[in-house]
Amino acid sequence: MDNISSIPDDGIDEILSEIFLDDAITWEIGPDPINDEITVLALGCHGDLILLDIMEKDLNLPMDGQGWKIVAGIPPKSWEGYFEMIGSDGLVLQIEGWDWQWSIAELNKDKASITIFYPEEYKIGAADIENAGEIILFGSIGEVNTSRHISVDHYLPISEGVNHNSMSTLREEFSKWFPDAPFSQDFKNIK
Repeated sequence: MDNISSIPDDGIDEILSEIFLDDAITWEIGPDPINDEITVLALGCHGDLILLDIMEKDLNLPMDGQGWKIVAGIPPKSWEGYFEMIGSDGLVLQIEGWDWQWSIAELNKDKASITIFYPEEYKIGAADIENAGEIILFGSIGEVNTSRHISVDHYLPISEGVNHNSMSTLREEFSKWFPDAPFSQDFKNIK
């Protein structure tokens, strides 16, 4: 069903205007992680579960059309972990996410507490480290999964000679811990 056809054009404009006026809401457009024939407009909120729920209920998301969809939460990406971001000093930071590592601190039926380790050569502040870590997590397992099932206890530099799990392995482990979570059964098909 083409849900968007049931909304008048001025209604769509009003909804999008309200969404994008809110600084807590981010957005990105890209291919669906499972079917690259579909374009996805993802509305993110930095992992705020209350906002995710509001977007899903009030905006009736996900909304599917022919060749497109609008979703609440940034979906996992088909990527190699590399991205660029603007740091708090206004400079562009180049991040190799698969060089980052993680270890599990605690696992229960609903939540995994992890520590994220970043390469020591990153000479950036704590806020930029946390923002980069969020992007890596969202790109790996998606914003909804991160928000509902992952808590990050610490961000620490990688110590020389100490190896943890590469961030590239998190999808596989996550799907074992939370097999019923969104995308868990699809991670093997997302490169």
